[in-house]
Amino acid sequence: MATLPSLKRSFSHLHIFGISLGVIVLALFFFLFAVTLEAKISATGIVTARDIVEIRTRRPGLIEPGWYDDEAKKQGFHALKAGDELKSGQLVMLLYPQDIPPKSEDDIAKGAQPILRHAPETAERWLVLDVSVATGQSVPAGTLVATLVPIDQEKKILDLMVRLDIDEKHVGELKPGLTVRFYSTMYPHRIHGVAEGVLERLEPRGEAGENGVRRFHAIAKVSKSPFPLKIGSSVKAEILIGEKPTYRIILEH
Repeated sequence: MATLPSLKRSFSHLHIFGISLGVIVLALFFFLFAVTLEAKISATGIVTARDIVEIRTRRPGLIEPGWYDDEAKKQGFHALKAGDELKSGQLVMLLYPQDIPPKSEDDIAKGAQPILRHAPETAERWLVLDVSVATGQSVPAGTLVATLVPIDQEKKILDLMVRLDIDEKHVGELKPGLTVRFYSTMYPHRIHGVAEGVLERLEPRGEAGENGVRRFHAIAKVSKSPFPLKIGSSVKAEILIGEKPTYRIILEH
């Protein structure tokens, strides 16, 4: 039969256990309902730029992608290649509509002169991202010749954007102006840091994704980056949508 001192010790232990359990429950309740955490939506994306320009042929013919050092004398022709830098209005391609390049001034006088296309004048400098044809190739109308993107004096691409891919269950919480963090696949964030941007718009139409999940696209403008973001590279993104109580974040995930 338990003695009185042992019963007192048992009640004391139960009392301490009850108090400890109550403290734990109160702390958990406080953490779930009173503490707010940063709420964010995960997404993936591809780096692009606002003013990417595609140079295409308007007629069929024989193509020569490139430019001359001296336009007046037509000397020093250079074949166009990815990585070239062009100035505003600089020659990008020559197209001979008859599929026969002129061999003399007489040929030019007879109508064999080429059709010229130049770099747009909407920017002072352009970077050639890609050249899709080879010199001497016969091409139909509408053929993509080269892809250009504007750059600044320091050769940095202007107006970098990220096209985000987002699950439809998160779309209702998105709006323009939200802060976005970008984690580059090429540059680990623990070493190189994180890029940032601002959500500009959400495209109105969704499309089918993997496993039947609908996906929507959004466009975010890159505001700063501690590393050079490459056109066409992939990123992981976090769209910051404010703060929420802890229990909401747990339930939504």
